[in-house]
Amino acid sequence: MYFQDSPTAGYYEYSWMELTSPSVLERGGTDLTRFPVESAIPAQQGMNALRLHWTSAQGGDWAAIAAGLNWTAKDISNTDTLCFYLYSVEGISSENLPKIFMEDINNTRTTKIPLTPFSGDLIAGIWTRITMPVSQFISSSPLVDFTKIKTVGWAQNYL
Repeated sequence: MYFQDSPTAGYYEYSWMELTSPSVLERGGTDLTRFPVESAIPAQQGMNALRLHWTSAQGGDWAAIAAGLNWTAKDISNTDTLCFYLYSVEGISSENLPKIFMEDINNTRTTKIPLTPFSGDLIAGIWTRITMPVSQFISSSPLVDFTKIKTVGWAQNYL
């Protein structure tokens, strides 16, 4: 599990965010490199959720990653499915969803995979379960050590 409840309000310590303008990305923490924590909207499970609020723009870029507590790596080499939930206040079409990737302890990232084939449009105010085969990442990223995955990340889906 890479995220289930932030031990602190405001931002999730075990996260990292990168931004290149003119794209926009809501960020938390004193150095603006942490995932904001959502506590006002009831979480799908637990007490809170991570909040990803972005605007992608031509020429810009962004990425947001979340790790387990203490940046602990996990062996997912025999895992078949990545599962997570998404929520949109206003709704969002699947082609506007971000891409997803993983990163190992050597900071080697997988190929960024679009969510579109694995998700329909998000309906406003509804938690939506997304499942993706881990084989999508393994087959497209031979340099990544899937026995030591430390983060799951979301990235700009280029315009």
